[in-house]
Amino acid sequence: AQGSFFYAVGANGRLDPITGAALTNRVGFVRLRVCEKQKFPRDDDDRDDGWEGADNWHDSHRHGDCHDFDDDGIDDGQDSPTGREQVQRNDATALPAGGSVDHTLTASPTTLALIAVAEADNPLAQIGIDIYNAAGILVARSIPAPTVAVAQVVLPAAGTYTCRVRNYSAVATNYTPTLIVREPQVLNDIDPLP
Repeated sequence: AQGSFFYAVGANGRLDPITGAALTNRVGFVRLRVCEKQKFPRDDDDRDDGWEGADNWHDSHRHGDCHDFDDDGIDDGQDSPTGREQVQRNDATALPAGGSVDHTLTASPTTLALIAVAEADNPLAQIGIDIYNAAGILVARSIPAPTVAVAQVVLPAAGTYTCRVRNYSAVATNYTPTLIVREPQVLNDIDPLP
């Protein structure tokens, strides 16, 4: 899962007889809670990293505080347990008053949904998102909203889509785009049958 780290433990007092270096015969594991938004989170849909035993260690991380139940770096609002999300978060981008900025999303023949989210840093900004297909036809539009706008296309045809973030307000703002392509869950990613 995101925030997991493994490390070698070598302070056990044993030395390699040839090199004289400390021998490492143990591996440590630590899992840190990651509440920050990540640019390329991995969607594992497995809150316990394959652990089948008691759940107490995961609950101690207070994962609910981050709105990311399975600690994979994808907000619960966009994380489907039956799909695999490929997420790209870009850096904050300037959006002038009345202006727009384009981003691209690519759908494969198996894509289940394209989701575009834009979060403005100015609470007075009214932003919106339009999604156009490869032919330039509008296929989804969010309503102008303060601070956050979301648009999605369900079961899109394969091709390259343009996601246009618009600033409907008279004030400039910075916004952070999140582009999500939801694909079907790969059989290897699903827990094996008992």
